[in-house]
Amino acid sequence: MQIMTDEFGNDIAVPAPTSEKKKGKKKTAAKSDRRNDYQIAQEVVGMWGKPLAFHAGLFWSYTPEKGWEACSEAFLALCNEVKGCNARMSIFEIVANQVKTPDAANEAEPTTYYERVDGMWAGKWIPMKVASSEIVFANGILDISTMKFSPIKHRIIYGPRISLPFDAKTSLTEADLEFEKMIENALDNEEEREYLQKLCSLILQPHVIFRGQIILWGVPHSGKSTIATAIACAPAGALGASAVSEERLLKDKWAACLLVNKFCNVSNDSEQTKKWEAWLKNYTTGMFTAEPKFHAPTAIATTAKLISTCNQIQQVSDLSGATEQRFRVFRFLHPLPETHAIDQTKYMTPAYWSDPARRRGVLGWLLRGAKLAMDEGIQEPASMKQAKSEAMSDASEVHAFVREELWRGEPTDFLETSEILDRLQGCGMMELKQLPKIIERIWGVTKSRNENKRGYFGLKLKE
Repeated sequence: MQIMTDEFGNDIAVPAPTSEKKKGKKKTAAKSDRRNDYQIAQEVVGMWGKPLAFHAGLFWSYTPEKGWEACSEAFLALCNEVKGCNARMSIFEIVANQVKTPDAANEAEPTTYYERVDGMWAGKWIPMKVASSEIVFANGILDISTMKFSPIKHRIIYGPRISLPFDAKTSLTEADLEFEKMIENALDNEEEREYLQKLCSLILQPHVIFRGQIILWGVPHSGKSTIATAIACAPAGALGASAVSEERLLKDKWAACLLVNKFCNVSNDSEQTKKWEAWLKNYTTGMFTAEPKFHAPTAIATTAKLISTCNQIQQVSDLSGATEQRFRVFRFLHPLPETHAIDQTKYMTPAYWSDPARRRGVLGWLLRGAKLAMDEGIQEPASMKQAKSEAMSDASEVHAFVREELWRGEPTDFLETSEILDRLQGCGMMELKQLPKIIERIWGVTKSRNENKRGYFGLKLKE
């Protein structure tokens, strides 16, 4: 304070003036302390602490207990936290480019499995060849033909891996009696049960192409969805399976991304949809295109085997027989007894069959099937052909009519097309267009003319 005199001569105390501080430069960190985005990205990968891969527009992280699990959102949250702002277009993209797997479209020899060499950050993914007799587990690779097991130890391998460790003493002898009893109830024929076991064992080998679709077809409440779910969850629990319907796979271009890195996809009672056979043929060639959101389309190897559970299979327009050959139809005739218990539906859920003890039992059944398939091959039983024919007829009224209402007559007999159309007045135009091909497929008779009338020689209508 200081004393001053005002204009009337009075002494007053006023605050002493403060000296103004000169504005100086803000303190900044030394250049050696600054980190660029590339350095932050490297730090984030170290903080994550688990193997990372960027595949089909998604980040995947590996743990032996779960296998490869999609983790894009969790990884982006860590990037944002470390940088202190939105890092999607910076740190996130830098790491994606650093750990991305090769695009199969640009590879001379595309594979299902890749191995990381020279470290997680500075290394690269190289193709890893897995033989058709080998199965990749969390702790090693089993050659099912020789039963030789090779431990993986600390190698980083990308691709679907069975998350249960292989045990030479118990893995092939494990059994789930509840599951196997359902199989016996569903299929009376032992040869058909063994065929189902062999076919389903291919699910354990994502790198082996299966040119077909397993179809569990039959009466309602016969255990179709329950058995399919149990098989799909055996290799890696619910994380190793997807449940995308055939209809959605055709209508939603992003739906195919849900099949990436999976062992099996189960479609339960899908709506009838056109062009399913074209999608099936393309997918089962071993390569397909995944188009994730906010990312360019990527060509990747097919891994998920296809199982469909239905009361009516998809209609087929290709009458060359190619699609019919791809359908592996198992007919379920025996409904399960209803207990009226509130928890009976638990058997249909992935949560129930993801229990490790149940998985080990179903996995043992699949491994025994793989051993049988390797030793004996996979041959469709003759009894399955009748079930397939009935399933095809059930899906198409025209197909059923041609198979059941026509019969072979004398070579001079002539069945006019108009007579057939009179019996099929309730059918749609698209189905009727297939009539000549269906008749040729089933009866081996081509359409011809007789006195300016179109029809078929050697066929008659049943009375």
